[in-house]
Amino acid sequence: MSFPPSRWSLGFIAALVLVTFCCRSKGGSLLLSDTGGKVFLSGSTSLGGAVTVEARLLFTDDFSGFGLVFNEYRFATEDKALYVGPESLQGYFLGASPPSRIVANRQIQLNVWHHVAWELSGGVERLYVDGQVVRERAAQGGVTDHAEGVATFGSNRGQDAMLGYIDWFRLSNSAAYGGVPFAPPTGGAAPISNPVMLFNFDQVGASSFSNEAGGAHEAVLGSFSQVVPSPAAPTMGDANGDGQLDTMDYSALWLGITNATGFATTYPSVELERVGDVNGSGEVDIHDAIVLSDWFQLPLPGDFNRDNQVSLADYTVWRNTLGANGVGLEADGDFDSDVDAGDYQVWKLAFGHRRSPLPSLRTWTVPEPETWIQCGLALTICGSFACRRGIH
Repeated sequence: MSFPPSRWSLGFIAALVLVTFCCRSKGGSLLLSDTGGKVFLSGSTSLGGAVTVEARLLFTDDFSGFGLVFNEYRFATEDKALYVGPESLQGYFLGASPPSRIVANRQIQLNVWHHVAWELSGGVERLYVDGQVVRERAAQGGVTDHAEGVATFGSNRGQDAMLGYIDWFRLSNSAAYGGVPFAPPTGGAAPISNPVMLFNFDQVGASSFSNEAGGAHEAVLGSFSQVVPSPAAPTMGDANGDGQLDTMDYSALWLGITNATGFATTYPSVELERVGDVNGSGEVDIHDAIVLSDWFQLPLPGDFNRDNQVSLADYTVWRNTLGANGVGLEADGDFDSDVDAGDYQVWKLAFGHRRSPLPSLRTWTVPEPETWIQCGLALTICGSFACRRGIH
């Protein structure tokens, strides 16, 4: 059974276009190799009530430590600060943030490129890791600006720098994401609405960089900072190892979840435990697949009848189309262009999950296909269509 383009399929196309065409190849990255690492930024920033501060970064076995990515202050007043480490993401923006920092204690895996962001939008401040909101709270107002603020990447006012690589940094007077999940960029960054700063750090060995967003804010390297060739590390979520993020990664991830041997044979160079744990839980499972479905606006895994919940009704769709081949099959849960036992595994693992605002589902024991036949419910669920096909 196939179906015409829908909100999720058109959404995926839009997301794929965004990921493919808003990114470009990368040459260099900024390395902050010591807690005193620093890059001086000329000019203070003027932000306001809609702001996105974001970066693509990497922690490695050699360079990994919590600290400042971006900071701006005036005298003893901490104006604007984004902190990142392998186990935490924090932000503080005077005027918007309450007296304390907004904090997300979240595992950020080593040796994988990640996207992080702080955003102020509609009276809410949010922290993102890899296209997911990991913490949000009500903001107090717009960001307070000081005309003589001193801005840096890395260490400032005696506070430690983040230890690691920054592939690019972007600051905008706009809310880029608005709390909606998104597929993180896989290459260099381009300006977005109302750009303030943009640095891609492409010139390896350079000591200063012009602001690619135009205007002021030239960057000059200080101590323990240098632009080096970008490390050849994978991007979080790139489950098929092709350097892009798209639905092929969703399909590959499901193969890894349901058939580890088949995944190792198909993608021998991909370490799924490294790139597949997109929710930072420490394991690769159904929850990571849900994240990818959110990135690309795909149906909830196992939701074959598209009612935003995974229930017995979805089993019926799978059973009635078992053996079908083609693109856009409703019960093709792993996106491999057929309906087979692998799609049953998707349904089984996702059983009971839902997308809000639907009410909570009851707790069920997930049945095996044979159970339906043995208990007589198969006739109710499958109907005469399945029985005529002789599916057992």
